[in-house]
Amino acid sequence: MTKIGITGYQGLIGSELIKQGCVPLECDVTSRTQVDHEINAVVPDIIIHCAAITNVSECEHDTKKAFNVNVKGVTNVLDVFDGTFIFISTVHVFNGHHRFWGYSEKHKPDPVNVYGFTKWAGEIATHQYGNKSGVVIRTSKVFDYEYLETSLMVLKMGVSLEFPTFITRSFVHVEHFVKGLLGYTKLPFLSPNLLNIAGTDTMNYWQFWVNIAKTFELDERLVIARSNQIEAAPRPFRGGLDVGLAKKLGIPLYSVYEGLELIKDGR
Repeated sequence: MTKIGITGYQGLIGSELIKQGCVPLECDVTSRTQVDHEINAVVPDIIIHCAAITNVSECEHDTKKAFNVNVKGVTNVLDVFDGTFIFISTVHVFNGHHRFWGYSEKHKPDPVNVYGFTKWAGEIATHQYGNKSGVVIRTSKVFDYEYLETSLMVLKMGVSLEFPTFITRSFVHVEHFVKGLLGYTKLPFLSPNLLNIAGTDTMNYWQFWVNIAKTFELDERLVIARSNQIEAAPRPFRGGLDVGLAKKLGIPLYSVYEGLELIKDGR
């Protein structure tokens, strides 16, 4: 049986992969010594690299730490590991300015924030670092109940909340993203080496939360559309992903509505 090791195994995606039978790699990826010791102890066939600082504002405020974790952490693993390496990346590698529905694997990265730059650098390392078998999987916005919980409770109390109409994402429940990701690992030859796996629906945050209100039978009028920007770290506004290639490959793909039903069912 193929043994899949997971860095960042306590994060959103990593913890779900552990639930699905993958093996944790218990090391600080910024420490070459720890990485070496853990990989040689676990001896995985595949590594899915989830370890990263994903908070956009944190990356902007501490650039050195962001590059240390998000870039050096990648090269530390690649220094040691000779098997298939799968790097989890993000739509933040794009600028979000284009007026098409979703970025495909053919579009050229052009990040607007430090987080995006570090993930793009991680992609380059994955594909060009020596003769490694490196794969990049990009996603858009992965969610679970914990991500929704605070705002959902506010809406349940009858208090209104504002959500932006100008930021779009291809929302996907973490369980569904992991099913797609593990489906990819079962493909022969693990090809292609760059693939989008995300939700089949692209919508803005206001539309996302209107659908949440509908799913949980809440008053949709409490979900207020906000068209003005607030002071925050830069991010790609149009952040949908084209999952056409994944669909052709037979990768399991799911809609945002299916993801919300999982949460309604207590998952």
